[in-house]
Amino acid sequence: MNTKLILILLMGCANSVSAADRADYPKFYSGHSPEASAAFAEEAKADFSIFYDHDDKLNIGIGPVRDDFQYPITFTFDELRSFWERQRHKSFILVTLSKANRTEAESNKVIVRINDYFFACGFQRVRIHEAYAFGIGVLSDSTNPSKKSDAVPNRPEAPNKN
Repeated sequence: MNTKLILILLMGCANSVSAADRADYPKFYSGHSPEASAAFAEEAKADFSIFYDHDDKLNIGIGPVRDDFQYPITFTFDELRSFWERQRHKSFILVTLSKANRTEAESNKVIVRINDYFFACGFQRVRIHEAYAFGIGVLSDSTNPSKKSDAVPNRPEAPNKN
């Protein structure tokens, strides 16, 4: 990624990720690099930013706060389906995966599941990050194929069930 594009993303002048930038996932950025800052800037543009936990549940940022710490209430995909379907703003959702030791096949399965779920709920764009101790992984940035005529760039294939 060239310096000029990074500066544009950081300044907020670019309103979406270009097809060329989406073409080669996953990407991993360390610490306070300009690329990590650009990834966090994309997160700030999302209609919703949520977390996918290692137990296959979603954290939408609600739960009791005790001693300045939030104890999140997590939900299954099925428990939240009606909630997502009723939302008015569904241009862009960002899902951050909890840090986990997943194989590439396991990661691809999770990415496909998240994309398919949110596209079925009516979202136009789904971007998937992965949390790291010092950095960020950008695993996927996909556009809903039923909302756009061109193919979704670099979307992982569903695992073979044989």
